[in-house]
Formats: sequence, C-alpha cells, structure tokens
Amino acid sequence: GFFGQIVDAKGVQIILRAVDLLRAEGFTDFAVEINGGNINFASAAVRAEIEQFSEAEKQLPAGERLVWFNGSYDTRELRGRMARIDWCIVPSLWWEAFALVISEAWMFGKPVICSNVGAMADRVTDQADGLHFEMGDAAALARAIKRAATEPGLWQRLAGALPAPPSRSEMVDGFRAIY
Repeated sequence: GFFGQIVDAKGVQIILRAVDLLRAEGFTDFAVEINGGNINFASAAVRAEIEQFSEAEKQLPAGERLVWFNGSYDTRELRGRMARIDWCIVPSLWWEAFALVISEAWMFGKPVICSNVGAMADRVTDQADGLHFEMGDAAALARAIKRAATEPGLWQRLAGALPAPPSRSEMVDGFRAIY
C-alpha cells in the first residue's frame, strides 16, 4: 500500500509503472492500494499519467485489477487501511526529511519498500527490516514487489525485525532531554 499525497515528488507514478511492468511479464499475484489525495497539486503530466492508469484499471473486471485507488483518509482511518496491506511502499522521488509514513507502517507492523535515499534509507535498513530500490526506477520497484510477494519467509523475517515504537513515557523523557 501507498499512503500520502498523490503529487509528483511522492512517486505514485513509479508504483503504477512498476505495476505495468509486472503485468506485462504476466505476474499478477499482488495488489496495490493507493491511499491519499491532492492529485490536483500534481503536475499536469503526472496527474494525466495517474488518471489514465486509474481509468484503465477501473475498466477491468474486479478480479483483474491490481491497483485500488482508495482516496484521501483521515488519521482515524489509518488502522483499517493499514490492516488491508502487507507492505508499505514509499517511492518518494525526493530525499524526505523524516518520512512519517514509515513510522506509521511500523506502528502497524508493516515492513517498508522504499527509495534508497535520504531519511527513507536512513530509517529502513535494506534486507533487515525492509527493502530498498533505486529511487525513480520502476523496474527496480517491480523486482522488489515481486520479491515481496513471492519469497517465502521474507515478510515474517522483516516484520519481525521492525523497531518497537517508543512508549509515551519514553517519548516524554526524550522530549525533556532535548528541551
């Protein structure tokens, strides 16, 4: 699943290109849920690419669809949407300063497949608690998605290595120490 803004820098278009590559090679044993909004802030070219993909996907019978566009969500809906996915994809095309969605994924026990730069690469350890792919490379993301969907034991190993979220008291102590 993807969670966030549907704008150029967040890389939804990279996910869709990866899906096209996988579909072209005949691999369809996966689904991607796109959770987010604000496509109106995407560039005209990226918006057109995403909207064309979405319209084509809607024309397919439900059993042949690989991508589901779920629209915007409120924070209180996050638990339910995260419950429907196994992996969280963070395909950002910029380096991110923190990538809050990684914390959200970990909070719900979901390993992350992310671009290999910036805060994403700093927070997610490739092969240990998530998977990296070359930023902007749809073929590399397609390989990571296929691996995530087919490699026995991979999800269990990576999900089992996710960092535990801090307790409230640990957060308060941390903030006090900084203050």
